[in-house]
Amino acid sequence: MVASATMKHPLPETVEELQTCPSVAAKMFSDWQLFHQEGHKHDCHKSHLHISNDMNIVLNLTKSGAGVALMPASMVANSLQTGELIRALPEWQGRHREIYLVWPYRRSLSARAKAFRSELIEFLSHQSWFHSAG
Repeated sequence: MVASATMKHPLPETVEELQTCPSVAAKMFSDWQLFHQEGHKHDCHKSHLHISNDMNIVLNLTKSGAGVALMPASMVANSLQTGELIRALPEWQGRHREIYLVWPYRRSLSARAKAFRSELIEFLSHQSWFHSAG
């Protein structure tokens, strides 16, 4: 969860305070299922100020101070590094989502597909937000 460093509403200090904090969400992330670093789970069904089917709009609204947002780490990593966004309730996070690379079963990969796979794996291995499952 992230918010603008300049958001006028105070950041929530507890997951319960999150219910009354202004928020924006992507349609696919509008019901927030949160996980605490100690293993607790919290389902947060709340009304958001804005719901969009475009994650970039949610990111821009969040950066402008419209509210807290639960977004993929890959979309907010740069803004967190620059300080444009800050973490809200850093001990809580959304569920992990997997990335799959799929190709037809029983077909060998072309040289281009193999090169793409290698480059993608190499690129992801250098991203601070990416955690390989194995």
